[in-house]
Amino acid sequence: HEASAHAGVVLKQSLFGWPARISSRPPPWVTYTDPELAHAGLTHTERDQNTPSAQQRVYRWPFSELDRAVCESRTEGEIRVVTDPKGHILSVDILGQHAGELLAPWILAMEQKLPLSALANLSIPYPTRSEISKRVAGSVYTPRLYSGKMKRLVRWLQRWMP
Repeated sequence: HEASAHAGVVLKQSLFGWPARISSRPPPWVTYTDPELAHAGLTHTERDQNTPSAQQRVYRWPFSELDRAVCESRTEGEIRVVTDPKGHILSVDILGQHAGELLAPWILAMEQKLPLSALANLSIPYPTRSEISKRVAGSVYTPRLYSGKMKRLVRWLQRWMP
């Protein structure tokens, strides 16, 4: 897939005169085992060189909490997303059935420098395995949803609403 990307740049530049360049990010990869293992973004070492591990945010979602995986009895694995403190996606690892196909929106998000909220706000068909991306991206909001401030707001609303 890297050779294809390089050929695309050559063709765009030489035949059409379009500006094109190779991404500076490490190429994504998939290990075709059962279940598959897929990765995009920085390696553990590269992440630690750019962002101290104490500042990295790790979000996980297991396939066992995904209705499609449960229906198919293929619940092994999880998705893990690592961001910097500002929410920029540093890396994504997916272990599970069809992990390679599930990696595509993450590659796009990293290439386009999209925030996690872009994936969290997607409307994903239900039940599909691709819903796992929306779930893990949305988990960034979990601490705020269950914060003391939110609990007080809910208690206040309950007093005024029947």
